[in-house]
Amino acid sequence: MTLKIERWPFLPFESRSPQETELWWAECYVPTVAADILQDLSRSVIVSGCAGSGKSVAATALVRETAGRSLMIDYPPAYWPGGKYVWLPEGNHLRQMMACAANRVRELLSSQPDLLAGLSSVKQEFLRWLIQKHLDERALPRLADKIKSPDTQPLFNLPLKDIYATDSTPAHAKGQIEELVDLVEGLGFENVMVRIDLPETNSQLEGVADLFEWLELLQHPGFTIKAALPETAVEGKRIGDEVRGRFSITPLLWSREACQIVANHHLRAATPSQCRELADLAVSGLLDELAAEVEKLFGQPTPRGWVALAAALLESYATTNKPLTNADRDKVVCAFFTKCAPLRLDRIRRGVWRGPQFMALDDQPFRFIEVLWQAGDSSATMNALLEIAGSKENVNTLASRVRRKIEPVPKTPIYLH
Repeated sequence: MTLKIERWPFLPFESRSPQETELWWAECYVPTVAADILQDLSRSVIVSGCAGSGKSVAATALVRETAGRSLMIDYPPAYWPGGKYVWLPEGNHLRQMMACAANRVRELLSSQPDLLAGLSSVKQEFLRWLIQKHLDERALPRLADKIKSPDTQPLFNLPLKDIYATDSTPAHAKGQIEELVDLVEGLGFENVMVRIDLPETNSQLEGVADLFEWLELLQHPGFTIKAALPETAVEGKRIGDEVRGRFSITPLLWSREACQIVANHHLRAATPSQCRELADLAVSGLLDELAAEVEKLFGQPTPRGWVALAAALLESYATTNKPLTNADRDKVVCAFFTKCAPLRLDRIRRGVWRGPQFMALDDQPFRFIEVLWQAGDSSATMNALLEIAGSKENVNTLASRVRRKIEPVPKTPIYLH
């Protein structure tokens, strides 16, 4: 059969239009037990899993399902102490979280100024402190300028009183959380929800334990943390036993059959139901071999891997319009890795990431790749490679050696040409 293929089901979230995103949630999303647990407003939850297991999808579903009920505060690693976009140059996790909360509340009031009318004088005082303490000195005047209501001007004109001078003493930490919850409830929400989505390759992975050391001080019925963490972050002692008593820790584990169901949803959406399952595109023997490639890359069955495999199968099928066989294996494998496993240089660990898979390199192969990564195709690049390899013949030998290490099909390279 000749397929009409829609590309949007396989695009990243940020590459879809708003309409395509809504279609994806309606036609491709498969809810999980872990995602349902994450959406429980009454408790803090950690969802853990390997790369491609759907942690970020579950965290995004959380935003959709709790919109209007909880005030969602994103706390990405870039805003953690020492992070690239930290709000405040100094301060612990509590202070950085409060800065994120201040910005979220400021954005909310800028678009819905009528919410101010329901706040008591105590809540208004805390609101002023929250914004002026944690954001820049112009944040409060800019908010007043946007609201332009004579009834609220006294709120902005009062002198600042530093209600909580520290972020570390238990009384001040608990007081800040309690008043933040009271403020949010006064704005019409049920609770405060802090969302953390930590990628596997993020440099802050080692700082997870420091984050959760604040757990005891942050305990409040109206304040919950929802975290999507790599499984390596919750293994061993990175997160102490005390966390396990206060958080619900739910692993995202997938069977091969469940991953195929997710992939089939994407196939039906991409081909307006012309193709209903993977078996329409390839013989079972080939599917078994390809499943092994997916699980080798991710370490276990994952929906991201199987969705990328579905896209690769569609692309390969479209060139022949007949079911693929074992003779097409290398072609499909190359298409799968091209879609699912971009190469990334890691100078700290001296190797490369092939998608979610890290591959360490010996010194000479690493320097070979590093030169190509920096300079591309030029005479200067060749001179640098000659310095590493010693001769043109050795450059070719070294290139073959690197291909055997990083290419899924060394005779059909997709990374090193």
